[in-house]
Amino acid sequence: MLLVSAVMLACKRTASERRSRDFLQCITDYLTKLQILHPDASYRPYHHLAMHLPHFFRLFGPARCFWTYPFERIIGQIQRILSNHQMGMFSMSRCAHKLIPF
Repeated sequence: MLLVSAVMLACKRTASERRSRDFLQCITDYLTKLQILHPDASYRPYHHLAMHLPHFFRLFGPARCFWTYPFERIIGQIQRILSNHQMGMFSMSRCAHKLIPF
C-alpha cells in the first residue's frame, strides 16, 4: 500500500511541498519495509531514482509535466518510418514512376 500511495501522490495533477514530503515518506517507508519483508530482494536503480522525485516535483511540478511517455510514443512512430537511413529524402516504390513521401 505504501508503493501504491507513493504512485498516487506522484501522479496527481498538482504538486505541492506537502505532496513532495508525503511522497518521500511513502517511498522511504516502502523501501525500508521491502527489506524487512523480503530480505532477499535487492534495490534497483528505479528505487534510487524514486528517492530523487520529490526534488523534480519542486523543480518541474507534477510528474505529468515531465514524464516521457508521450515523447517515447512519438519516437517509436518515427523509428517505424521506412527511410533507408536517408533523412529528408523521398523513397522510391516498386513502381519507378511513383514517388512516395514519408
